[in-house]
Formats: sequence, C-alpha cells, structure tokens
Amino acid sequence: MSRLSVRWRLVIGATAFAAMAIAAALIAGRWVIAGELLQTNTQLVTADLSAYVAEVREHEPDGDRPAPSTADSLILVRDASGEAIVDTMPPTVATAIDDHDVGGTFQVSGDDQTWLVASTDEGLPRGMSVWAARDVTAISSTLTTVDTLFVVGGALLVALFAIAAGFFVRAALRPIDVMRERERRMVSDAAHELRTPLAGLSAQLGLVRTHLQDPDAAAEEVRRAEHSVARLSDLASNLLELARLDERTEPATASIATIRSAFLSAIDDVRLDPGARDVTMDQSSDVADVSATVAMDGVSFGRLTRNLLSNAVHAAGAGGTVAAMLSVEGRTLRLTVEDDGPGMSEEFRTRALERFSRESTATAPGSGLGLALVDALARSAGGTVTLENTSGGFRASVTIPLR
Repeated sequence: MSRLSVRWRLVIGATAFAAMAIAAALIAGRWVIAGELLQTNTQLVTADLSAYVAEVREHEPDGDRPAPSTADSLILVRDASGEAIVDTMPPTVATAIDDHDVGGTFQVSGDDQTWLVASTDEGLPRGMSVWAARDVTAISSTLTTVDTLFVVGGALLVALFAIAAGFFVRAALRPIDVMRERERRMVSDAAHELRTPLAGLSAQLGLVRTHLQDPDAAAEEVRRAEHSVARLSDLASNLLELARLDERTEPATASIATIRSAFLSAIDDVRLDPGARDVTMDQSSDVADVSATVAMDGVSFGRLTRNLLSNAVHAAGAGGTVAAMLSVEGRTLRLTVEDDGPGMSEEFRTRALERFSRESTATAPGSGLGLALVDALARSAGGTVTLENTSGGFRASVTIPLR
C-alpha cells in the first residue's frame, strides 16, 4: 500500500468505504425483504387458522367429514385427548407439532420444503386445538434470487463507484498535479537561470584577482560582477514575488491615488536606468476618481509597471520611444505601455506570459520572469494582460476591475 500513489490510495480507500456501505445497505435490505415475506406468510397462515377455527365452531368436524371449505388446507384438529379429528398435515409437520405447545408460530423444514405452522385453542371446546400450516418454500427461493441479485448488483455498484472515484480523484488532484509540475519546472528553470549568472560572477571575481595590478581592468570586471549580482537580485525578487502571490489568499487594496503615485514612481525609476537614457519616455495618467480602489497594493503595481517599462525600453533601444498611459475607463483601470521596437514574434507571444519564457532572438539580459510576474499580479487582482503587435511596435495592456 505504501508503494501506491496518492491517487490510487484515495481510490482504493473510497472504494473500500463504499463497498462496506453498500454491503451494509444490501444486508439491511435483505433482512427487510425476508421480514416482509415472513410477515406476509404469517398473516396468511393465521388467516387460514382463524377461518378454520370459525368453521369448527359452526360445524364440528368428525374426522371423516372435514369442513368443505378447508378440505385442501393443511389442517390438524385435535380433541382433548390429543387424538387427531382432522389431519391433512404432511408427516414431517405432524411429527414436529408434537414437540411444540399450542400458540404462536414456528417453521418446519424437511424434504426440501419448509412450512410455517400456527396454532390456537382459544374459542374452542375445552382441550381442543387447531393447527394450520402453509408451504413457505418459495420464500427461500425468493431470498436466493434476491441474494444473487444483491451480490451481482452490489459488485456492479462497487465497480461503478471505483470508476467514478477514479475520475473524481483525478479531477480533484489535477490542480495539485499542475502545481507540482509547475513547481518542478520552476525549480528546474530557476536552477538553470541561476547557474549562468553565478558562473559568470565566479569567473568575473577570478578575473578581478588576476587583474589586481591593473586597476582599470579590475574595475571593469567589478562592474560586470555588480551587473551579475543585480541580475541575481532581480531574479530572486521575482521568484519571491511569484511565491508570495501563489500563497496569498486575500488580495491587498489600494486607492487609485496610490496606484497613480506608484505608476509615476516606476517611470522615474526606469528613467534612471542607464539603458533608458537614450530612450524618449512619455507618460499620461488620466484618472479623475482617485478614491476608487483596486485589489492590488501600490508596491505591486509599481513592480508591474517597472517590468513592462523595462521590457519596452530594451525593445525600443537607443533613440526609441516608449509611452506609458494610466486611465480609468468605466469601472476598469487600464495601464498601457507601448514601444516602437520590432515587436514580438507570434510564436513567442502565445507563451510570453509563461515563467522563464524568453524569445530565442532576445539579446537583452533577463530571467524570463518579468511578464510572468505581470500576469500573476494582474490575475491576483482579477485583471488580465493583453500583448499585441502594432503597426509601429508593440503594446502591452493591463486591465484591473475597480472595487
């Protein structure tokens, strides 16, 4: 059992529980059916007994002439001395009657037959008793048929439940399987992404040691090492942010005023990036109702904006133009970042929001987590991300519903 997967353990456990429940229900059903059949036959044999007692009161039998209406009945009438006045009982039943007192009912089995016997002496001349019997062999046949149907039906129900349990367990565990596969892929990709800058950093530090006598060369290697450290720091920050989003159950809240401030701060931060010095960056923030709120804090929105702007700056390149627009359209907050770069290939655009996804022709350094983080942040706030090529470049749009 310990070697089985979680899925099979759940299916086997659920099926075993269902089998016990079905077996208990069938046993109870069988007991009820047997009880109903016995009760019905008891009422019938009691009715036979009562009918003959009434006839005995009206026409006392003399042994040679039983009451006409009961000539074919299984009847035994005894006088006070115990002699049989009327006896139409099978020998097996007649013999068994000697071992029972008058009153109540009992069963007699023999010769592959079963009889139900009832007797009374109430309302009869003193010492007389009347016994009536009914063949109830059919009950055993009926119960045998019921047992067969119950066994076959129960086995079929258990099999159907096992199949259904397999589907339900598979459906229930699918999100967990997806999550585990995502974690496995994320760990693998993170290890791959970390290995490159770490190897570069190690090599750069080794070169610094060899260039200790050449301050300019050592300084250049230190600069490259700092760049590698910055890349590692950015990767770690993105990974931590994604992990935080996966674990967060309740989204934060920020007003449009806070969002607008984070938007402007992100633009100022990107403008200070050395790679953005030769890029023209335009911005507009057309938001009238600054008291409305969205399900995202200002820090997260600033990170989302910086990631989009950084991608646009790298795509536009020196002499290019980037435009960032923040607006409120109805009950939706919209962030749009456009650049006049070469755009994105259609093949990559379909998977650009996946983690660690990078275009094969990309020349700018990156971890492939920027757009994935943008998408995760937007979805955590109930929003969406749209990526599209335009006639003059590329446009990324984020829409978040107002609360």
